[in-house]
Amino acid sequence: MSRLVTESKATLRLALPIIVGQLSHMIMQVVDTVMLGHLGVTDLAALTFANTLFHIPLVFGIGLLSSIAVVTANARGRGDDAAVRASCRHGLQIALVLGVLITIAAAALVPFLGHFGQPETVVQRVPVFFLTLMVSLVPALAMIALKNHGDALRHPWPSFWISIGSVGLNIVLNYLFIYGNFGFPAMGLEGAGLGTFLARCFGVAAMIVWFKRSKLLAHHIPWRWLVKPVTAEWKRLLALGLPSSVASLAEVMSFSVAGLMVGRFGETALAAHQIATTCGSTTLMIPLGLAMALTVRAGEASGANDRARVKAIVQRVDRHHLHHAHHHRSLCLRR
Repeated sequence: MSRLVTESKATLRLALPIIVGQLSHMIMQVVDTVMLGHLGVTDLAALTFANTLFHIPLVFGIGLLSSIAVVTANARGRGDDAAVRASCRHGLQIALVLGVLITIAAAALVPFLGHFGQPETVVQRVPVFFLTLMVSLVPALAMIALKNHGDALRHPWPSFWISIGSVGLNIVLNYLFIYGNFGFPAMGLEGAGLGTFLARCFGVAAMIVWFKRSKLLAHHIPWRWLVKPVTAEWKRLLALGLPSSVASLAEVMSFSVAGLMVGRFGETALAAHQIATTCGSTTLMIPLGLAMALTVRAGEASGANDRARVKAIVQRVDRHHLHHAHHHRSLCLRR
C-alpha cells in the first residue's frame, strides 16, 4: 500500500504541469471566443465553424503523437539514449509532415465550405481565418511532439511555462490584431487567427531553445535534426499512435457533426454552441493530461522491466474518467 501511495503521488506531481500544457491548446480557443464575442454573432459563429473543422485534425494529431511519450519513456527506462534521441527526431518529423498535409487538404476544402449547410454570412466570413487556423496546426503539432518528448524525460515544468507564455502572448496579440490597438490594423476575426498562429510559432521556438540550452537534456535530444527519416522508426511510432488517434477521432467527430447540425439553425445558435463546446473540450484535457502522466511513468517502468512498479502505477486508474489511460498503458506493456 505504501508503494501504491508513493507512485500515485509521483504520478500526480508529473500530471499537473502536463495537464496545464494540454489545456493551453484549448485555452487559446477560449481566449479567441471571449475576445471575438465583443465583435458580434457573425464572427463568433465563423469561429465556431472553423474550430469545428479544426478540432478533427488537432485531436487526431494529439492521439497520434502520444506515441512519442511511450517510445521516449520506454527507451529512457532501458537507458538507451540513442533511441530517446531518435524518438524525438522522428516524432517531430511526423508532426511536421502531418501538419503540412492537413494544411494542403484544408486549402483544397475552402471552395467547398458552402456545402456544410452553414449560414451564408458565416461561410463568406470564415475562409481566411479557417486557413490561418489550419496553418497554425503545423507549429501546434510540432510543439505537441516536443512537449511529449520533454514530458517523457520527466522535465514537464519548462514546457508548462512555455505553454503559459504562449497563451499570454496570444492574449496580447489578439488585443493588438483583433481590435487594432496601439496603431495596429483592426483585423477582427482574421486578427485572432494571426495571433494564434504567431503564439504557436513562439511556443515551438521556445521549446527548441530550451532543448538546445538545457544541460539536463544534452544526451536526450537529437544531435542533428536534419537527418533522413528511418522508415522503421516512423512505422514504430505510427503503429503505436494510430489506435489512440482513431479512438480520439471517433469521439471528436460526434462533437463536430453536432456543431455542423447546430449551424443549420442559424449563426446565433452556432455562436452559442461555440461557448458550450469550448467549456466541454477544455475540461477533457484534464483526464487526458493525467493519462499522459501515466503513460510516461508506466512506459519508463516497463522499459526498465520493473513489472511490479508498472502495476503500482496503474493499479487504481479510474477507467470511467480516464478512458485514454487504459490504451496508453497497453502500449507501454506491449513494449
